[in-house]
Amino acid sequence: MSYFVPPCNYGMVEYDLSRSGQCHQLNFPFLERHNLKTVIYLSFDEPSQPFLSFSEDQGIDLIRPSLELNELHCQASSMFEAELLSALQVILSTQYYPLHVMCKFGHHRTDGH
Repeated sequence: MSYFVPPCNYGMVEYDLSRSGQCHQLNFPFLERHNLKTVIYLSFDEPSQPFLSFSEDQGIDLIRPSLELNELHCQASSMFEAELLSALQVILSTQYYPLHVMCKFGHHRTDGH
């Protein structure tokens, strides 16, 4: 019997768009069923090596706006706004779907509050 365990604070936003906290190996079978094309990772923390390997094995594009902005040396005050705008551009482009938005705990950055 297979078990499908969603990541912490998982939620469907709409068809082919979901959000959650960091994914762990226990969650990979659940995510695999979604046939994700893209994951937006909204965290300054590094994704785990198992998640990076899973993404690569599944052909999932991992987009990290905070990493791209760090490379541009944005000021901390403008970084969040720039990160948000970068993520929204991806979310509004259907070419990235099915899409999953992920942050460290699945709230603060991904739940809209």
